[in-house]
Amino acid sequence: MKKIINGLFIGLILIAVGCVSAPETKDTAVDAIDEGSVRLHYQRMDNDYTGWGLHIWGAGYDGDTVNWGEAVMPTGSDDYGVYWDIPFNGEDDLNFIIHNGDTKDPDGDRAFTDLDMYNEFWAVSGDSELYTSAEDAL
Repeated sequence: MKKIINGLFIGLILIAVGCVSAPETKDTAVDAIDEGSVRLHYQRMDNDYTGWGLHIWGAGYDGDTVNWGEAVMPTGSDDYGVYWDIPFNGEDDLNFIIHNGDTKDPDGDRAFTDLDMYNEFWAVSGDSELYTSAEDAL
């Protein structure tokens, strides 16, 4: 017990004099997903999300009509990247395109079909696969 206390005391002294820095902690808490919404997480390796938005449509989408030139901007961001909270009525698949102007990421229309089991999913820039956890997407 005395060794543990001595070790802690020495560690605190080293931190205080600047020889060792305390580990940084990240706040990974994100707002809870509202009932009736689905969260789409999106990660770009360059971390540049300027101009990237979401085009959404389909029977399952429960929001205002989205025009191509007026993409839905991200709802927020976290350690993974940005995310959108998308109104969903539970009726059908959710169709979407992540795009910046006419540049789609990746190219083509996409749909998430497992909404009866998951209320959030993850997308990675350049990858057409959709993931059901951040760990799987890494």
